[in-house]
Amino acid sequence: MPDELVEVAIARLEGRIELLSERMEQNFVITRDSRSEVKESLDRHGNTLRDLVALSNEWSGVRKMLAAAGGAIAVLAALSGAILAYWRIGPRP
Repeated sequence: MPDELVEVAIARLEGRIELLSERMEQNFVITRDSRSEVKESLDRHGNTLRDLVALSNEWSGVRKMLAAAGGAIAVLAALSGAILAYWRIGPRP
């Protein structure tokens, strides 16, 4: 009788080990798939960020050019205003 109890206990343990093994394999597959999905998502985000940085760099040159043009326009406007004021009012005695 004690041998039968030991065999039953061993059979139960083997059944639990098989279940655990199957669960571990399923979890491994799910984890591997999840990792690949996360990697693909991160790659897409990385590509988007690279595109945004490239676009920002392109617009950086445009912003600098617009700022320089604005400065030049301000200087020209100040000079023309001074010249017009001189012609209108005349030289100060």
